[in-house]
Amino acid sequence: MLTLTTVLAVLLLILSARAGLTPTGPGPTDVFLAGSQCSISWLPDPTGTWTNVTIQLMSGQNLAMTPVITVVQDLDGTDPTQSPYNWTCPEVQPYSAIYFYEFSQPGSDSPAWTTRFTIASPNGTVDPPEYPTQPSGDATPWGTGQLALSTPSNTTSMNSTLTLPELDGNSTLALPTATPSQSGFVKVVQPTATTVLTWVVLPVSSNGSDTGAADKVALALASDVRELGWSGPLAGAALLAAAGLCIL
Repeated sequence: MLTLTTVLAVLLLILSARAGLTPTGPGPTDVFLAGSQCSISWLPDPTGTWTNVTIQLMSGQNLAMTPVITVVQDLDGTDPTQSPYNWTCPEVQPYSAIYFYEFSQPGSDSPAWTTRFTIASPNGTVDPPEYPTQPSGDATPWGTGQLALSTPSNTTSMNSTLTLPELDGNSTLALPTATPSQSGFVKVVQPTATTVLTWVVLPVSSNGSDTGAADKVALALASDVRELGWSGPLAGAALLAAAGLCIL
């Protein structure tokens, strides 16, 4: 007959074999301002498996999570010096307690997640989560977040500007190659816009890896751009994008 000590030892061995990276923060009471430093912490993987970790900012319900942005890739989750990881929280829509991080490792049994936390506006305002409970009935508030479109008042740091000629209602225009600024945006201006385009900001890679991606973008008319998931002063224009630059 197995003794209690033997059973516990076996259980510990099983748990140790299945152990991996364990997220520890942020927690449900943590609030980070958009544009400020945000920290992510975890206990390192003791098995030596999680050596190529991707961390994504996520939102959505428990059984239908949606990525907001990739925070970091190729992170060694076995190295204790990597935690905490600090990055700049982006401006998002909505500012609410609906965000969490997902840790994934190729070949692992399952991703790992933090609890939900709050990203607040730069001045600290926060909206309540859109849904008070999960579709399953679990009392965990949630909502779907996305990166916020910048407004003209935020374009002073942008160093890449494309000026477009006047377009008629049936025109599309392929944009030339543009190098993104370090802030990660390219500003597009239509100077005589009435029904086509007033302005739009295209998010691109802040590390420059997507330089030239703007030539895959075209402009077209739309009756109501908000139906396509955009918000902001977009004067009846839709932005059609490829290669994951902007997903409508």
